[in-house]
Amino acid sequence: SAGSKVGALLLALGAVAYDLWVPWAASPSRFVLAAFALFALAGLPNGGLHSVGLTYRVLPQGSLWLRATGVAGCFVVLAVFALHFGLQAVEGGPSWILVGGNPIDADSFVGSWLWFSLPVVEEVLYRGVLCAALFPWLGARGTILVGSLAFGCLHWRYEMFALNHLFAGAVLSWAFLRSGSLLVPLLWHWLGNAAVFLVALWLHA
Repeated sequence: SAGSKVGALLLALGAVAYDLWVPWAASPSRFVLAAFALFALAGLPNGGLHSVGLTYRVLPQGSLWLRATGVAGCFVVLAVFALHFGLQAVEGGPSWILVGGNPIDADSFVGSWLWFSLPVVEEVLYRGVLCAALFPWLGARGTILVGSLAFGCLHWRYEMFALNHLFAGAVLSWAFLRSGSLLVPLLWHWLGNAAVFLVALWLHA
């Protein structure tokens, strides 16, 4: 119904705006917000767990997502190398723009749970909540565009913005809409973080 669509949109925009406003990164309160927004959205009339991507059934079935994961992984690795050496040639020194402007602390990154937990809360908020609420209003293209911009704003909020975040936001939003499940964008987010980290660490070494 129209009322449910409006309620879902207001809930999603409110949750994402609050997430962008409060500098809480990995605070437990952020996970509470994400869970509350997701289940509140699923509980609206015409909602349901499947409407926010809480399903193990990924569409379309078959080898599409295996092939897409391989292609996306190769693209991420090549993009990291290309941007690194391209910026190095232009600026005369190595650039760490892809990892927030600073060299990576391997021990703190791998030894912490951030590499695992932050993609979960970000996919819940920016795909399961935001994209699910936007799609009835904007369709696929508009939802992907807004999802890309919101993901870029998130990283800008923590002084980690780079163009790859806009691209990642668009790809992850597309994966959510295409698969109908949070599993695909979440897996891609984990793999993307790992690929960027490992390549950047190797370049830095």
